[in-house]
Amino acid sequence: MTMNCKDFENKIPDFLDEKLNNRQAKAFFAHMEECAECKEELRIQYLISEGTQRLEEGESFDLNKELDIKLEQTKKHLKSKKIVN
Repeated sequence: MTMNCKDFENKIPDFLDEKLNNRQAKAFFAHMEECAECKEELRIQYLISEGTQRLEEGESFDLNKELDIKLEQTKKHLKSKKIVN
């Protein structure tokens, strides 16, 4: 499964809500690693959605770091699935 920029942008909410299946997540990551503009769009949407919620809750946070952690965790999960399969 390949993904273009429009597909990627449409899948960002599903990624953030952890609703992508393994095949979708793999295509999502593959596109993100090749497309700096989409990676930046992911970062912007994450900052807006999480930042708004956190500000309302009055929490302190480092959203850039949190997104990097989320991406790394998903990448590790995909690698472990590949080993099992």
